[in-house]
Amino acid sequence: MRCRVKFAILGALAGALQAVPVDAQDTSKKVLVHPHPPFAPVAVQQGIAARSFTHYDLVRLLGQSQNLTIQRARGGMESSGAPTVIARPGDIVATRVSNALAKERRDTVELPFRYLTLSSTGADTGLLVVRVVRPPLQFNSNTQAFGGPVYVLLRDSIHPARVDTLLAPVRFSVIASSATIAPGDFTIGHVNLPYRELAVTTNTLSGSLPIHLSTSLNPDGTDFWVSVEQRIELEPVESTIRGFGLQTTVVRVTLPVSAGHARWVVRVSGASVEPDTLTLSGGQTGSVVVRSSSVGTDTLRAVAGHSGRRRPRSRTAGRSSS
Repeated sequence: MRCRVKFAILGALAGALQAVPVDAQDTSKKVLVHPHPPFAPVAVQQGIAARSFTHYDLVRLLGQSQNLTIQRARGGMESSGAPTVIARPGDIVATRVSNALAKERRDTVELPFRYLTLSSTGADTGLLVVRVVRPPLQFNSNTQAFGGPVYVLLRDSIHPARVDTLLAPVRFSVIASSATIAPGDFTIGHVNLPYRELAVTTNTLSGSLPIHLSTSLNPDGTDFWVSVEQRIELEPVESTIRGFGLQTTVVRVTLPVSAGHARWVVRVSGASVEPDTLTLSGGQTGSVVVRSSSVGTDTLRAVAGHSGRRRPRSRTAGRSSS
């Protein structure tokens, strides 16, 4: 009697391969998402006094008082290098800070843009940052491509729980040379939650994907990186063998070139495998021997991580028999 052995390509490569520090364990984080077009701008309220920001105020809040861009709620953009800026409700005073000041933590990064604004009522001063949440892109066997969501938020670092509408929404544009992003152009017309969700799809062979994001206040934009969980290739020498342990076959295990020169410990599981661990570098191929069990279909899974590190999670494949 013979059994057919199916070896799925389900390997996940994690750890130092990722060009941007990402916690692959944190990809299940629930994010409040903006499912519809942003809020429409509202009319500027009349009779509310403007607020004056001195040189000291601008340096304290934005880090500088020069090379500022002002988006007026009533319409229009201005450049300012004056020691004092007059802002009215809904106005946004924007600057770019040093990349060293951009905060990065796990799968979240705050881009080097800072937006000083007055609330729509004029009662609160807000300091907005562009926050991006970028879980690692996962391989989709149906589309044969890597994909996943990226989330964008205008977060008020002074009042993170404030709910308010931007009288003049901020326009965004995102592009990537080796990926499709939908939507590529969008606006955000509110502060804090909810997030704006983007869908990213790529066939890159690299361990990370650079994405360029620009705004109407920072048209030169900046880059951020999204980790890509590259596949480990599993290739059986024979796809059909006799069942009930009567026959074995060799399965070749290959790490992607993007894994680099580092040594990775690859664990293979899901059937009777010998050995169940290999040590490989990027582009190298090793072999394991799989023995049949009963009859039906067996599915292997492989995951790689550096020796001594906690084993990263891998997706689980089903196993059927008949």
